[in-house]
Amino acid sequence: MIGYGVRTTDLERAGRQIVRSALRPGAGEGLVVIGDEGSRAMATAVANAAEAEEVKVFPIWLEELGRRPLIAVPDRVVRRLQKSSACVFLAGAPHKEARMRQHLLGLVANMGIRHAHMEGVSELAFVEGMQADYREVSRVGRAILERVNGASTVRCDSRWGTFLEVGFRGAPHWFSQLGEVASGTWTTLPSGALYASPDDVDGVFVANASLGEFFGHREGSLVEAPVRLSIRRRRVVSVESESRELQKDIEETLAFGENSDRVGLVAIGVNLGMTTPTGESDTDLNLPGLHLIIGDPASKITGAKWSARTSFAACQADSTVRVGNDVLIHEGVVVLS
Repeated sequence: MIGYGVRTTDLERAGRQIVRSALRPGAGEGLVVIGDEGSRAMATAVANAAEAEEVKVFPIWLEELGRRPLIAVPDRVVRRLQKSSACVFLAGAPHKEARMRQHLLGLVANMGIRHAHMEGVSELAFVEGMQADYREVSRVGRAILERVNGASTVRCDSRWGTFLEVGFRGAPHWFSQLGEVASGTWTTLPSGALYASPDDVDGVFVANASLGEFFGHREGSLVEAPVRLSIRRRRVVSVESESRELQKDIEETLAFGENSDRVGLVAIGVNLGMTTPTGESDTDLNLPGLHLIIGDPASKITGAKWSARTSFAACQADSTVRVGNDVLIHEGVVVLS
């Protein structure tokens, strides 16, 4: 047993999925694995999985590169990247190292390297989010994308109380994060979701998995204490939570600035290997079902004509998603494939 409820065999299986189905380095190719002390067990699992495939592994531990925070990728790492076709960043993500991480992303793009970026991923998220073969996640995601693309209405409900209607006018721009990594590109892992900026959202959304922002990090899993959001004309008009502190924090975020209370994105999770919320919204957005991002609509990607200074995710478990008479996801299980 490594972390809470996480076994060594779970980590090993997740490591194999990263190597075999996401990055897919060939025998004899190089793989740079960048980790730190907090992620050592996960990074080691990836390295071991790659070595089993006869991949040449270059393990890098951030603490050994110099005093943190690091402001740039050291030459030692650059030399390893030059000998590799793939890279994994699996370490903590302190704000003061943001420049270093951006430098790394620029390097992998310029060098044509396939890169998996896993900032601050916990062992639980690592294991839960890496259960499925990402080639299958991609296939299922494309099938669902084909069904929702051009749909004017997507409906969602759950036994927890969600009853939501999401509307689109014209042709919405859906974008996907399905764990596919081509040469010179990078993706965040765990992954497996489709996103679009809706024109209308009405109803009730019960977040029983997790929330983003500082308050979501503090609260963790919401399975025992769901948060109820009432939404009218795309804006959150009321919040209900057993925790007064959490309710106050959410309400203050919604009131922070123009459009902070507006639903910016809907996410349809399609990672069919995920069945249990992790309490971490970045991972729970990939749970099969429909989730919300309240605030900024990622206008550079979606083409939305507005913006917001805040953004946080609201994630649910066990939801059902419908387009017309077709059920795409039933109580957290993908049925359209």
